[in-house]
Amino acid sequence: MKKIKKIQMIFASVMTIALILFLIFAPGSIIKNVNRNIYREWREIENPDRACIITVWHIVKFKAPEGSITVLLDEIASGIEKENFGIYFEVLGMDENEYRERLTSGDSCDIISFPMGLIYSDELLSLETSLTETLKSPLKNIGMDGDLRALPYMYSYYQLILNEDALAKKNLILDDIDFLNDDLNGKNLGNFSGNPIIGALLGIKSEILPSDAFFSNASAALLSDARMSFDAMHQYENGKGSLTGAYDISDYTDLVQLLGIEKNIANEKMQYAENFIRRLLDKKAQKKISEMQAFSVLSGGDIGEIAGKTIANSPIVPNAFLYKHEIAALIEYAKKTTLDSASGSTEFKEQIGKILGNDEILLSNLLKRLK
Repeated sequence: MKKIKKIQMIFASVMTIALILFLIFAPGSIIKNVNRNIYREWREIENPDRACIITVWHIVKFKAPEGSITVLLDEIASGIEKENFGIYFEVLGMDENEYRERLTSGDSCDIISFPMGLIYSDELLSLETSLTETLKSPLKNIGMDGDLRALPYMYSYYQLILNEDALAKKNLILDDIDFLNDDLNGKNLGNFSGNPIIGALLGIKSEILPSDAFFSNASAALLSDARMSFDAMHQYENGKGSLTGAYDISDYTDLVQLLGIEKNIANEKMQYAENFIRRLLDKKAQKKISEMQAFSVLSGGDIGEIAGKTIANSPIVPNAFLYKHEIAALIEYAKKTTLDSASGSTEFKEQIGKILGNDEILLSNLLKRLK
C-alpha cells in the first residue's frame, strides 16, 4: 500500500510540474494561433501551386431597403471560384468602425466596396473607362478623379419618415402636403431629425435633431435612408413601434455604393478582380439589386426598377471623391443653414455646387426650397 501511495505522489508531482511548465510556455503559442485563418491555410495546402485568395471588403454605411448586398457579393465570388481552379474569394462585410480598425492593425484587401465619402481616390487603381458605358448618365463620372477610380454599382434614396400616430393627434392631413415641392416649414410636422444636408436642401429652418430623437418620440419627422422606413414598417407589422409613413422628398442622394481595386493588389489577382466588377455590373446582379428595392446603376428599364420615382433614372449625385474632401464642411454649413444663418446658406450653396460640378440647371432645381 505504501508503495502505491509513493507512486501516486510521484505521479502527482510530475503532473504538477508539467502543468506549471505548460502555464509558463503555452500562452505565447496560444496567442500566436488566435488569429490564424484555418480556412485560408486549408485552401493553400489543398492547392499549393495555384491557390490565389482575393479579399473583398464590403463596408456598410447604409443598406439596401431589403435583402443583403454582402450575400450578393458572396454569390458573385462563388461563381468565379467555380470557374477557376485554385482561385478563392473572401468576402467580409463590416461597418466603418471595423474598417478603420482593420487598417490600423495593418490589414488590407484587394477589392473594396465602399459608401461615397469613405476613401480618397489615390488609394485605388485606375479602371478601364469602358466599364462606364452601360451606366445611367448621371452616374458615369462620379468615380472620376482625373481618371476612373471607382464604379458605382447601387444607390438608395432619402425619405421623410413620419410617426403618423403622433401626427394624427394634431389632426394633420398628410395627403394635403406635396413633400417633393412644398415648403415644409409651418406644416405642423414638429421637430425634424436625421440628416442635416437633406434638411438644408428642403429649406427647413429649425435645428435638425439626431436620428435617435425620432425613436425616443422627441421628433415625429425623420430624414433618413429608405432602409429605415422599411425597418420601421416591419416593426409596426410585428406589433412594435408606431405607425409610420414614408414620403419621397428629393432626387438628391449621396447613398451610393462604389467598387474599386486597391492599388497594391498583386498582378496575378487583377483579372479576377476585374471579372468581379464586370459581374456586379451585369444585368443579372443588377436585377437582384432592384429586387432589394435599391436602384440599379444600369441605363434602360428592363431590370425591374422601382416604379414612380424620378430618381430611378435621373439621380442628382455628387462626385465621390470631391464629396470625400468636402463632406465635413458641407455638414457644418448645412447645420448653419437650418438654423437660418444667411452666411451658412450662402456657404452651403457654394459647397453643394462644388460637389455637383456647378451645374446651374441642376442646382436651381435642387435648391428651389432653400431660401
